Amino acid sequence: IARAVYWFWLLLTAFVVAAIVISAYQDPRTIPSNVVVLVAWFGWAIGLRYWAEAHSERAARARTAG
Repeated sequence: IARAVYWFWLLLTAFVVAAIVISAYQDPRTIPSNVVVLVAWFGWAIGLRYWAEAHSERAARARTAG
């Protein structure tokens, strides 16, 4: 499930990037706030990636130990 959450978040990130580009094109005054949102969104994506990897490793160890 951890990998599914990660890939879903990555898909949402692509949609957010598309929305940011569209809104910046329509109104350039939104660029500073959109950059802040983009940095936070990518931070969460990186955190979820490490969480998914750690969860996957723990699950693999539990399967081999048991």
